[in-house]
Amino acid sequence: MLKVYAAIAFYGLSPMAFAGDYAHDAKLVFIEHRKLNNDFLATVKSSDLEDHKLKRRKLVAHTETAYTVMLSSLEQQFCINPRTDVLDEFIATLVNTSNSADEYPSLVFAGLFSCKPDLVVNMITLLVIDDKNTVRANLKWGFKNITYKKEGIFANYKVLLDKLNSIMKDK
Repeated sequence: MLKVYAAIAFYGLSPMAFAGDYAHDAKLVFIEHRKLNNDFLATVKSSDLEDHKLKRRKLVAHTETAYTVMLSSLEQQFCINPRTDVLDEFIATLVNTSNSADEYPSLVFAGLFSCKPDLVVNMITLLVIDDKNTVRANLKWGFKNITYKKEGIFANYKVLLDKLNSIMKDK
């Protein structure tokens, strides 16, 4: 009887059982990150320097404690269980945070593209032109960086490069 419980626990607690759970948490992190970024951007030309500094500290703290942490596991989780709702929220966050110099999101986005290129391409084609240009630039930069001198690691490198070049031409 103990073996049955052990088997249930093992299969019930396997990574695949948790794979869908990432979506809820990821979406909440992305939504909060956009909110904090919007709050920060709203203070950029404000005369209230203290409020500006406070909003910036909140955004930086969220970046360090939640956003970057979520991004560090997003590729693995997304590649196991690709969710368009998560990708949609992530893309919205990439667009919203185009004011940021943080390169890590572009690298993660390229990682998502490397495992689910058709899904990423389909989502990009749905964007309005300004957002599409922002996202394509993120993807192009991220892809160049994750594949630099590592083309051989990507079995489908040529296919990915062709897809990337194709969407870069799309207007």
